Amino acid sequence: TMHTLAESGSGFSVQMPCKPQSKSSTQPGDLGPVRQTDYFCESGGVSYVAGFADLPHDLVAPLVKAQNTEQIFERHRDHMLARANAKLLNERSLAQGPYGGRSYEMLVQQGKQKHRLRIDAYLVGERLYLQNFVRPEPPSYNQELYSNRFAESFRLTPR
Repeated sequence: TMHTLAESGSGFSVQMPCKPQSKSSTQPGDLGPVRQTDYFCESGGVSYVAGFADLPHDLVAPLVKAQNTEQIFERHRDHMLARANAKLLNERSLAQGPYGGRSYEMLVQQGKQKHRLRIDAYLVGERLYLQNFVRPEPPSYNQELYSNRFAESFRLTPR
């Protein structure tokens, strides 16, 4: 059973194969605080997360003005690669309507266990929407089916 997540004011909807919990936090950043809200759950050995981060105006505004918002995706990708000590497998551009994004997949090795981390990110104004899953590599049939269904269901619904 897929659970539809469409929280009022979140700006997105997604189908999750488990009932999500939510968590909000504020992280200090170089150019101001980053407020992040995540909806997450775990099912069948796969972790699912969808949410958003409200980025500091002083970070986003100069990049938008210079038409260089790609830098936001590159910073996020590099941060995640370093944090997970991962290897980048592939990367591609995404778009939903007028909103650009980036998808990247990485391989994370923990001892003998290998996991695939896929992150899809979109920038809408100063909000970075993030959706990701972590699944064993290679995945079982159901792990692949549900993680792909989750990834394909993400829709931006900005205010």
